[in-house]
Amino acid sequence: MCFDPVKRLSPKEALEHNWIKNAPDNILCPEARKECCDKMKAFRTKNVVANAVMTFITSQLVDKKDKNTLINVKY
Repeated sequence: MCFDPVKRLSPKEALEHNWIKNAPDNILCPEARKECCDKMKAFRTKNVVANAVMTFITSQLVDKKDKNTLINVKY
């Protein structure tokens, strides 16, 4: 891995790398793959709930005058 974008492999070069070309097709067994997907879904759900809670808390901290000001801001 390289932090410098100029020195980094392009996506095409990365896909042509032996490490990718020689990788087995099914590294994870179906059970492990399902478990991994389930954990990723649970993680996403936690983040959605956390964002909803933070949005609600923030909305409660802003008074009506400030809320109207924010609503009327032109971007």
